Amino acid sequence: MRILLLLVLAHTSLLSASELPHVEKTSAGSYRLMVDGQPYLILGAQVRNSSAWPEELDRAWSLYKELHANTAEIPIGR
Repeated sequence: MRILLLLVLAHTSLLSASELPHVEKTSAGSYRLMVDGQPYLILGAQVRNSSAWPEELDRAWSLYKELHANTAEIPIGR
């Protein structure tokens, strides 16, 4: 069984946040992720599902920086 892990590549302010990230319901009935009291837009990227993922990850980090991604989805197997 594979588990998908979301890694949030956030600013260091997230590490010292006084309020934990959470999902809240808006007055319009939709939901949003709140981080440090502000709506958080996930700019995500996905590492290819491959048995050689450590090698893929080395290439992925520079691409994530170039894309200004703040979240990575990485498959993890047992």
